[in-house]
Amino acid sequence: MMDTLSPYERVCGQQINKLKSSVSLSGNEHIQAITKIEEITRMEYKKLPIKYLGCPPYEGRKNTALFSEMMGKILNRIGGCHTKMLSVGERAVLIKHVLLSLPVHTLAAIHPLVGVLNLIKKMLNKFFSGGQGSSNWAEAKALLFGVNWCIDNGYDMIIAESNSKLLVECVNDLNQNPWRILTEVSNLKVQMENTSFILQRCYREANKVANKLVSLSFAEPHNQTYKAFVDLPAEVRGLMTMDRWSLGNCRLIKKKKRELSWEPP
Repeated sequence: MMDTLSPYERVCGQQINKLKSSVSLSGNEHIQAITKIEEITRMEYKKLPIKYLGCPPYEGRKNTALFSEMMGKILNRIGGCHTKMLSVGERAVLIKHVLLSLPVHTLAAIHPLVGVLNLIKKMLNKFFSGGQGSSNWAEAKALLFGVNWCIDNGYDMIIAESNSKLLVECVNDLNQNPWRILTEVSNLKVQMENTSFILQRCYREANKVANKLVSLSFAEPHNQTYKAFVDLPAEVRGLMTMDRWSLGNCRLIKKKKRELSWEPP
């Protein structure tokens, strides 16, 4: 290696800064060999993976940890409390700015794993929607899409159910409309005036199928319409089969662990 670096310094007329340079070897090298190489090259030994020109050179198979810094930058830029007050259009502009600011050469030099791309997609979908898959915005968006689909296919009598108490009360003029779902609620009221549309509330345990579809919708960038039972996802088909067999559903809630314990003497 020194036979290569020394002619490089003579030809280029540029000295290599040994303090800013490092040597990386295979993880199977012995400590004696590493120490000897450090003495000869006068460079510090660094274990892979390291960061070089924005890319993480690595040894072995790729894993999600190699792209943790890139995912952390995306999360820091879109996860601040100031972004919660942005409108849908402003969120779209911010997402475009974040994607354009990513180092493209990193993605070209080291192709990200499919799991990494899916995680980035979920982060952007969650930020764009303003919450989790079971939020009021997602419920209103899914309900409006379903009502419009029924009207476009010639259904006049529509009876819909939602486990969102706030959404049901807003559509039925029993509560004030939050600004986040104002557009969707207004469109639902227009459809209610023009058609025989009735919106009722049901508990989450009785609406497992719809709740699961809403949660899965955030993993897909485009709208999907399932016209046959066999086309539904496997977990949705199972919940629908339980409903057909009149089997009860339950909801599991994880309790927080108590860090403090007190035992009286």
